[in-house]
Amino acid sequence: MKVNLKYGRGDIAIDVPENSIVYDSKYPGNTQSVRALLQDALENPSQNYFLNEAISKRREGKVVIVVSDITRPIPYKLFLPLLLQEIEKVDVKRDEILILIATGMHRLSSLSERIEMFGEEIVDNYGIVDHVAEDESSLCKLDGRSWSGSTVSLNKHYVEAGFRIVTGLVEPHFMAGFSGGRKSVCPGIASLDAVRNFHGFEFLDHPNAKTACLKDNPLHEEALSVAHMAPADYALHKGY
Repeated sequence: MKVNLKYGRGDIAIDVPENSIVYDSKYPGNTQSVRALLQDALENPSQNYFLNEAISKRREGKVVIVVSDITRPIPYKLFLPLLLQEIEKVDVKRDEILILIATGMHRLSSLSERIEMFGEEIVDNYGIVDHVAEDESSLCKLDGRSWSGSTVSLNKHYVEAGFRIVTGLVEPHFMAGFSGGRKSVCPGIASLDAVRNFHGFEFLDHPNAKTACLKDNPLHEEALSVAHMAPADYALHKGY
């Protein structure tokens, strides 16, 4: 029996035994356009926390938007231009906006990858930087300690930002329970030591470090505690 699976940027057909049970999601797809979905999110935010009101009261410093790297299937090219337009409506100049790619321990992004993710218009007109976990000069040590008792350093651009926005993908995660949110901060823009700690044996060996489990999950607890040490001002996520 042939089964088609998503693979890379296309599909791949694999042979499975005829008596195999194939599970297929019945979750309905989106019927709205990306613009409509974003507009709905902006007009009906959680807890009535409106972006335009919040960003008008920002601290001194740049508006930093944390984005995922090329390894995450997020259609930034479709919704990031719309988000940037909304930010600029509140008297924020383009040179006051910085896009920070949350690489974790991944390699730096290439120009072609940035164009694929964001489009040429954004690449040509906005500041974009990669997080470099091993570059201590680009990090800022935070006060206090994380859930595991560790010291924490995060990307300096994010810590010193006047307004912090995190974006990402929310889906079941095989060790952190669910992706997105706090994971944009830890391990996304954390120091090398923090990333190693997050992926360390003691965390991964825990029985609750598993898919769709947040209760007593050490990876979730650690990432959440780090995110609380330098909280985001706004979050926008794509769900699966």
